[in-house]
Amino acid sequence: MTCDAYEHLTRMAVEVKDVDLLPLIADQLGWLYREHATVANCTGPGVVPSGWRYPIVIQDGQVAFADFQTAEGNQEEVQRFKARYTLKVAKKAAASQGYEYDENGDELIIYQPAGVVVTVRGDGSLEINRLDLVEGDPTVYLQESLGTVIENAFHEHHSAEAHQSVQQYS
Repeated sequence: MTCDAYEHLTRMAVEVKDVDLLPLIADQLGWLYREHATVANCTGPGVVPSGWRYPIVIQDGQVAFADFQTAEGNQEEVQRFKARYTLKVAKKAAASQGYEYDENGDELIIYQPAGVVVTVRGDGSLEINRLDLVEGDPTVYLQESLGTVIENAFHEHHSAEAHQSVQQYS
């Protein structure tokens, strides 16, 4: 069995909960930050990408933007924003736990106790190695910071182990 057999994936629906990061992200991307922004009927803090007339607005953790039938160009910038936000939040969460981390392009690699390594990607996926070495889900702190879990590797891994144990002893 190789180490790849111990890699598992948790997928998150990232919610923009930490609006205090918006000015920093806007600055890093070379965009404008607006404390009060509006697009359609959505209001809240927002960022304006270069060349955009209307802002990307955050309301109740959700991202709102106007696409005006040109969603391809807009989606790229929205995904860029979400990826930057995801990695900033993950870095902040890892630092609050005292974990070391490395940034590698569009990924954040977090080194946790017991040899557990969590790779956070801008798309909201968390790749976890060595779930066999931990008692509890080692990504709860990230899940709480990022948003809603769509698929949870820890629960699927341990459910499969429990099912396998029942089959072996039946």
